Amino acid sequence: MRKILTALVVAAVAFAAQSMGAKDEVTQSKYEALFDALWAKVDQNFYDPHFHGVDWRAAGTRYREKLPRVHSDAEFERLATAMLDGLHASHTYIRPPSESPASSAGIGVRVHTIEGRDVVTQVAPLSDAWRAGLRPGDVLLSSQSSLRGEVGSPAQVDVARCDGTRRAALEAFARQALHDADATGFIHVRDVSSGRVLAHVTSAESNQGNGPGIDSPVLPLSVIKVYLAAVWLEHGFGSTKVDCAPSANKLVRHMLIDDVLISGCDSAAGEMAVMLRKKFGASKVLRDLYRYGIENLTLKPDASDSEWRRVLSLGEDQVKTTPRQLSAFMLAIGQGGGKLLSAATAERLTAALEAVVQDGTATSIKSALNNTGWHIGGKTGTGPGECGERCDGWFASLLRDPHHTRYVILVLIQGRGLGGGLAARTAASTAQFLAAQEQSSARKSPH
Repeated sequence: MRKILTALVVAAVAFAAQSMGAKDEVTQSKYEALFDALWAKVDQNFYDPHFHGVDWRAAGTRYREKLPRVHSDAEFERLATAMLDGLHASHTYIRPPSESPASSAGIGVRVHTIEGRDVVTQVAPLSDAWRAGLRPGDVLLSSQSSLRGEVGSPAQVDVARCDGTRRAALEAFARQALHDADATGFIHVRDVSSGRVLAHVTSAESNQGNGPGIDSPVLPLSVIKVYLAAVWLEHGFGSTKVDCAPSANKLVRHMLIDDVLISGCDSAAGEMAVMLRKKFGASKVLRDLYRYGIENLTLKPDASDSEWRRVLSLGEDQVKTTPRQLSAFMLAIGQGGGKLLSAATAERLTAALEAVVQDGTATSIKSALNNTGWHIGGKTGTGPGECGERCDGWFASLLRDPHHTRYVILVLIQGRGLGGGLAARTAASTAQFLAAQEQSSARKSPH
């Protein structure tokens, strides 16, 4: 399945290890196998399902027909690079297979010796190294030989992270926060400026039972409304009101999308889902959600209106995301839309998320950052079903300083009640820690 990525890096070394023998033994058929593997990797993982308007299948056919004229690694690299360049995507490249021994595979990093230290200078985002958190600037403490081995074998690599002290402190704080919460779940933090995941700490690391890993499928619950709101705004419905059905002591309310997020009104979100389908067609709505990172969505285009309302307002069945995917979507909002959303949509969503804390379902933390100059906004999620105090609680949030959005903070606390309760308070304490770290760093800076 295609994944939302800010950049795609194709590391052909892994394919070379599996598909090619020593250089003097390379045959035409092996170059063809390598080409096919490269084309398929892009086909399955490129962030834009429309390939920037390029007919990717036709491009593959066209360049494959040129393979008979390829007789060396350098010629293969030029051919593959020309095909990739046609996508007009930044940070897209191929690493020549000749850079790697044919009998072993790497983990997707490049290392250069700088002032006597082995420094990571490049990490392929589709690699195991990237998923494990290795980043450019990290210093390799173990031998460079630890980066290579038999295909499929684990690599044991020791590094000193370029932001090692602060990152270690954040992870230690998150472990203690989950331990104090006495609950299963996770805390996830991503830096908005660099896009780097700074921490994904699960309750398993604090001896509180298993928590979802960074790529584990989880129900989004009411956080699905943020995705739906993005589709709504991107299609020009920002001034359109929907009805929130009466409940308790409240009559029917006519709401803009901002109020739907602030109040968490399920019936209004369900009406939005049905209106979007009728206006633009089911395939278009599902395609937009997929593009935003909701890849595990089994809702059928011809499902009933009631099913569309339920799935896209409650997020309790037929839809899952992963912490990494949700974090990437929130990152795009925090970056002013990035390549995913318009700046206007990102600004509107950011303001609505902050209003959730000030006036909506997360008012329990509205004073958490008073007198700091920092602000947190987020979407709560609670469920599934009528679960009472045993509900899972989501809080998907953005933290900003007086000038810029700085961090994505995701918290999922399982089986401990409302998303606006323990999950939101845990996110707020994480925000306080991050703000304090930044302020401490600023005081120590000679500037």
